[in-house]
Amino acid sequence: MFSLRDFLFILCLSWRVLSAPLPGILSTNKEFLQINKEFSRKITRDAEKLKNLMCDNHGLCEKSELTLIQEHLQLPDVPLGQCQAGSFSQEGCFSQLSNGLQELQRRVVAMPGHLPEADLQRLEKDISDLLVNIQEEMEAQGITAQSSPSQALPTYSKGFHKKVAMFLILSDLASTMGTLQSLLG
Repeated sequence: MFSLRDFLFILCLSWRVLSAPLPGILSTNKEFLQINKEFSRKITRDAEKLKNLMCDNHGLCEKSELTLIQEHLQLPDVPLGQCQAGSFSQEGCFSQLSNGLQELQRRVVAMPGHLPEADLQRLEKDISDLLVNIQEEMEAQGITAQSSPSQALPTYSKGFHKKVAMFLILSDLASTMGTLQSLLG
């Protein structure tokens, strides 16, 4: 038979296991999940709308066609490896999302010009608000972001490169939001 101490230990251990987020889910906080799933959908819609403008106005329609230019522009996608199935780490994923959103926000602000300014400002504000929500949830869970150093954004002298860079940033943002939506359940 179990002693009272053994029983309490097993009870505490069971509670921690049952209250832990499922692998591939960021949090058990239903309010956080619901609010940010809707928020990420809004950002995705806005990014897709702006990508469609880039397609209609500049003929930039498929990210796959721009892979070589992306390498030349030195504009890598935001890393989210610790958010993927099989390598999911809650702390690592939160850190990558936090760092990635900061980087995407920086990129959106740095590449104005070829899209309506009001739409870009709204997108930047939405990214900022989502970032605050993620950081607050990290704090609530006792997770400290592992900061990654910001890389200096390259400057582009050619208008075409600026347009491609903005299209790639919007594509990466939409992809990041898709990953986030899957992590929010």
